[in-house]
Amino acid sequence: MVDHIKPHRLKDALDSGDVEAIRRAQALFWDTANWMPMAKRCHDKKTAAEDGGFGNRKRTTG
Repeated sequence: MVDHIKPHRLKDALDSGDVEAIRRAQALFWDTANWMPMAKRCHDKKTAAEDGGFGNRKRTTG
């Protein structure tokens, strides 16, 4: 599975309707330098920690 090292937050950007935020999120989504291979189990655990899944708090990134 491909993981994004720095979360792109594309859904949040799309929900906001902010054209510039959408552009930045899409650029980060497709930036191959921001990709790393990861096992699905590890990806799901990392994503849940970042996105607040499984009762975790949503992390903020800079």
